[in-house]
Amino acid sequence: MASSPSPERPAHLKVTAGSPLAELFLVDHDFALVNRGIGELDCTVESGVYKLKAKLGDAIAERLVVLEGDDEIDLSAELDVSSAAPLTGAARTRDAEDIDAARIESARVDPHDGHAARIFLMSRGWDDEPSPAAAPKLTLHRPDGTLVADASSSEARGGGMAMTVGVDPGPYFLRWEDGCGLPAEQCIHAVEGWQTQLFVLDEPDDEAALGRARVSIHMGRDGFDPAEDQLHIAEQARTALADERRIAADFINEALPERLTNPMLGLFGAHLMLIARNAQLEAEEERARRDTDRLLAPVQFEQKRFDAVVDALGGFLGGDHPDVVALATQASGAVVEALPPVSAPPMLWRSWVLLIEASNLAPALVPVSVWRRTLRLLPLRPFLLWSYEEDQEVADDWTEGIAQALATAKREPKQQPGGAGPVSNVISAAQSEVSEAGGEGIAASDETRRRVSRELLAPRSAVDEVASPRES
Repeated sequence: MASSPSPERPAHLKVTAGSPLAELFLVDHDFALVNRGIGELDCTVESGVYKLKAKLGDAIAERLVVLEGDDEIDLSAELDVSSAAPLTGAARTRDAEDIDAARIESARVDPHDGHAARIFLMSRGWDDEPSPAAAPKLTLHRPDGTLVADASSSEARGGGMAMTVGVDPGPYFLRWEDGCGLPAEQCIHAVEGWQTQLFVLDEPDDEAALGRARVSIHMGRDGFDPAEDQLHIAEQARTALADERRIAADFINEALPERLTNPMLGLFGAHLMLIARNAQLEAEEERARRDTDRLLAPVQFEQKRFDAVVDALGGFLGGDHPDVVALATQASGAVVEALPPVSAPPMLWRSWVLLIEASNLAPALVPVSVWRRTLRLLPLRPFLLWSYEEDQEVADDWTEGIAQALATAKREPKQQPGGAGPVSNVISAAQSEVSEAGGEGIAASDETRRRVSRELLAPRSAVDEVASPRES
């Protein structure tokens, strides 16, 4: 409630957004950023006209504010976060149909099936006329390709399919195809005593939501609970991570280590902590180069708290879980060479980037066989997904591209980390300088190999396989 107008004195403004992960921005009539906050905004400014903007996950709210005195504003009702999971109160959820289907089917497990872990799959189509036929096709496979489950064989409910299967702990590969025919694969990990829950939402009319509202992964002890508070926070953290948002403030840095009960929230939160760390380093470098009064994101990073989250995740998921291994490379006193090699890709894109970088210290950390499965990467962050169509030509193209990059390493980089296309297309301009590898490999220093690994997002084992002389 605004106080009586008093233009002579500054106005106190308090803004809430209903989530500790919401970003808030206050912009004046000259389009200058006046103040910003995470979770809430509490500031004193001159009376006048301002634009207030709030961002929570993929939801944005904007409001024109005329400040003539103290005021309090609540934007909670205007921030509607989309999710592939049918959460209570979330966008893209048909309360009666989707929530009941997820809650009932995720609990439908035989406690005597002999399996220590469970995987719940839910596929939904979002349209004016919901139909199971419009839902993405989901199949679950073992690493050797053996079919474990086909969600299309489950009972249709509302606008999709849902089923739960008992499995042994370990990595599994989920293949799905949306209405546009995109064949995607990702690795999900079954953990003893937990249910890994994967949701895929096909929303053909909203390409902007690709990778944010389309795929969600959660974990629970006793099935899916659409009203669980940490599930909602996890979805907000997931979309923030997809956009590389700098939101690691009080909740992520302080509350998360002590209150962590949701492993996926822990994974998202740990990576958001690292984004905050990088932001702090950038800010320090900018201040060292020049004086600046630019208003930076109010993020903090504490190594001790990050280590606590990584330790908690190791207890939940196991120390050999690929995402835990990736985060452990950034823990205090980490000895990368002592970490267990990953037997499958991680679930998150940022985990993959960390593993690739760490493989330059410990090449055995990411075997070539694990990398080869991910060659056709898809832009569906924050998860690591790729096209599962087997194509030897693509593998050969990547190998040729690594060879070309090694041979032309003195040139300026022509591809940023994470490029998804055939590497030879990007480096074709340098082909005239490529030397024949033949049976002798390509002479390349450690620094050259490290650079190629980073630029092409290829593990050191793959680079070394091309660069090292081959035995006859």
